[in-house]
Amino acid sequence: MRLKHELYWKNISICLILLVLTEFRSIKGETEDEYSIICPNWCACQYLHMNDLSVMRWISGMTGKIPKFETYTAEETNDAILDDELSERSEDNPLVKSATCFLQQNMNIKDFIASLPQDLQVLVILYGGGSQNITIHTSEIASLESLLTLEIRGSTGTDVQLVFDEPLSHIKHVNLEALQLLGIEHAKRRPNYQSYNPSDYFDYVPESEKTEYNVSLKIVQAKEVEIVPYEVYLMEKKRSKTVTFYGWDSLEVLRIHDCQLDELYWEIFDGLEQLKHLSLEHNQIKIVPSFAFFGAMHIKTLSLARNEILDLNYRALAGLLDLEELDLSYNNMTKLSELSFPPFPKLETIDMRHNPIKFIFPMTFAVMNSTKILFLGDEITALDLNHEDNFEQLTELKELKITNVTAESINVESLKGLVALEKLTMKGKLKRVEFDAFSDKPNLKELILSECSIQEISMDTLFGIQSLEIIDLSKNMLETIPHGLLDEQKSLKEIYLQDNYLTELPNNFFSSLTSLKLARLTNNRWKCSCSMISWKQGITNKVKIVKPSTSKCVVSEDNSKKMECKRIEATIDYIYDNKVSPRCSFPADIDGRGVYYALRKDLRCPFKKEKAKMKQKRIDEKKRLANKMTKTYADRLASMNQHPLQPNEAYDHKKHQRQKMLFNSFHNKLSQSIMRENSIKEYSGVRTFRKHPILREKDDLNKLKNDILSP
Repeated sequence: MRLKHELYWKNISICLILLVLTEFRSIKGETEDEYSIICPNWCACQYLHMNDLSVMRWISGMTGKIPKFETYTAEETNDAILDDELSERSEDNPLVKSATCFLQQNMNIKDFIASLPQDLQVLVILYGGGSQNITIHTSEIASLESLLTLEIRGSTGTDVQLVFDEPLSHIKHVNLEALQLLGIEHAKRRPNYQSYNPSDYFDYVPESEKTEYNVSLKIVQAKEVEIVPYEVYLMEKKRSKTVTFYGWDSLEVLRIHDCQLDELYWEIFDGLEQLKHLSLEHNQIKIVPSFAFFGAMHIKTLSLARNEILDLNYRALAGLLDLEELDLSYNNMTKLSELSFPPFPKLETIDMRHNPIKFIFPMTFAVMNSTKILFLGDEITALDLNHEDNFEQLTELKELKITNVTAESINVESLKGLVALEKLTMKGKLKRVEFDAFSDKPNLKELILSECSIQEISMDTLFGIQSLEIIDLSKNMLETIPHGLLDEQKSLKEIYLQDNYLTELPNNFFSSLTSLKLARLTNNRWKCSCSMISWKQGITNKVKIVKPSTSKCVVSEDNSKKMECKRIEATIDYIYDNKVSPRCSFPADIDGRGVYYALRKDLRCPFKKEKAKMKQKRIDEKKRLANKMTKTYADRLASMNQHPLQPNEAYDHKKHQRQKMLFNSFHNKLSQSIMRENSIKEYSGVRTFRKHPILREKDDLNKLKNDILSP
C-alpha cells in the first residue's frame, strides 16, 4: 500500500514538472524582450502581480477583503497594454519577478539557489517526494537579497527539512507547507530571553479570578538553590532548539500548515513586530500555552483552525490588542466562559464552528465589545441556548450564525443584548418562537431559521422589526402561518416556506407584502380551493439569481494607454421558473397538480369577480389622480394671479405653455384609459405575463404626473 502511495506521488510530480516546463517554454518563446527572465530548466519564471500570489489570495480569503486592483491582459481588453503601464495602476499591486521550481533528487541546494536570478522577488519551491530526504537551510537562501516572498511546499509523507540557521530580515511573506521545521541551539534570539517573562506586561484578570486575601503575617524565607529535575532539564534543552523567527524583522505574513508545529512558545514569534497575518492550521496543536504570541503583538488575523485545541485560557492569546480576525474552527473546545478570552478591543470576526461547544457561560464575550460577526455550531454537539445572557455584551454584533442549536423556545432573553443585529442564522431544534423573540432587534434584515424543527410560531414574533428583507422558515414542521405575522413587514422581499406542513395561507398574505419579490411555497400540503385566487404566480414561481460584483477596465479614450477601471456592483435578479410552482395535496383527485392549473382547470374558480374588483380599483385610483392633478394645476394658476411678477422678473411663457400641454395630455390619456377600462371584456383564466396595454400605459402616466408636479 505504501509503495502504491509513493508511486502515485511520483507520477503526480512528473506530470507537474512536465506541465510547468511546457508552460515555461511557451512563455520563453513568446517573451524574448527586455522583460524575459533567464531561468533554470527546472523552474518557470515570469512577472506576476502581487495580488495574484497564493499568499495574497489567502489574505483576501481570511480577511474577506478583495484586492482593489486586478490583472487584465491585452486579450481581455482588445488593446495593447505594456507591463509597466499595468504596474502603474496601483502601488499596492506591483509586478514582481517570480520563479516556481521543482526540487529534484540529489540536487545541491546551494547550486540551485545560485542558478536563480539574484534579483528574484518571489520564490516558490515544490517537492513531490522521493526516496531521498531534502534539507534546506535558510542561510542558503540569504543570498537572494531582493526576495520578498518565500514559499516551500512539500507533500504529506515526504521528508523536507527546513533548518532556521540564519534570519532572513528582508523577507515579507512566508508560506511553509508539509515540512519539518528545525532550529539550532545557537540561533539568534532576544538577549537574556530565558529571563524574559511576558506576564510582567499583562495585568488583565477576569472578575471570577479577582480574590482578595487578608495576610497579617509575612514570613521571609531564605532563597534556596532550586534543583531542576532531569525531565525539566531535557524540556529546556529541547526548547533551546525551538524554531525562532527572531531577526525576521520585515515579516508581515506567516503561514505554517501541516508542519507538525504542535508545541507553541512565545520565542517562536519573538521580535515579529511587523507581522500582520499568521496561520497555523493542520499542526495537531492541543494546548495553546500562556502568551504564545506575545512576540508578535500587532497581528491582525490569526488562524488556529483545524487543530486539536481542547481549551483556551485568557492568557493564551494575551496581548493581541490589534487582532481583527480570529479563526478557531475545527478544534475540540467544549465550552466558553469569561476565562476563555483576553481583551480584544478591535476584534471584528470570530469563527468557532465545528467545535463541540455545548455551553456559553455569562460574560464570555465581555472583552470583545467591537465584534461584528460570530460563527458557532457543530454538526454533532448542539449549543444549548436554554440559559440567559449568552451574548449580552455583543452590542455591536451584526451577524450571528449558529449551525446546531437546541432550546425549548427562542425568546427575548435568548438573544438579549444583540441590539445591532442585522443577520441571524440558526439551525437545530427550536420548538417554538415566542412573541417577543426579536422585539429588541429593530435593525434585523435577514432572519434564517431553516431546519430548526419549529412547530409553532407566534403571530407577534416579528413585533418590533421594521426593516426585515429576507425570512427563511423552510424545512420546519409548521402547519399554519398566523394571521398578522407579516402585516408590518413592508420591506420584505423574500420569504421561504418550503418543506413544511402548511395547508393554507392567510387571505391577505400577498396583498399585505407590497415589496415581495419571491415566495417559495413548494413541498407543502396545500389544500387547494378557490380562496387561493389571490395568490400571485409571478411571485411564487420565481428563483433568485445573484450576479457577483466584477471589475471592468478599458483603455482611456485620450489614447494615453492608461487603464480606467470601475467596479460593477453585485446585482440580484428574480427569474420566472415554473419548476418551483407550488402543488396541491388535497383534494385527493388533484394531488400533485400545480396550484394555478388546478384553480383554472379543475376547480374552475371565479376569476371574473376578482378581476372586476381589480379593474374597479384601478379606475378609482385614476379618478383620484385626475382630481389631484386638476387641483394642483388650478392652485398654480391661482398662485400666479395672487403673486404678480416683480419688475426684475420675466414671464416664462414657454414654461407655462409646456405645463399646460402636459396637463392636457395627461387628462386626455387618463380619460381614454378610464373609458378603455369600462369597455374591456372580462375573460376567465390565468393572467398572462405579457404586459397588458393598461399596464404599459401606466408608465407613461407616471412620467406625465412627475413632469406636472415638478416646479
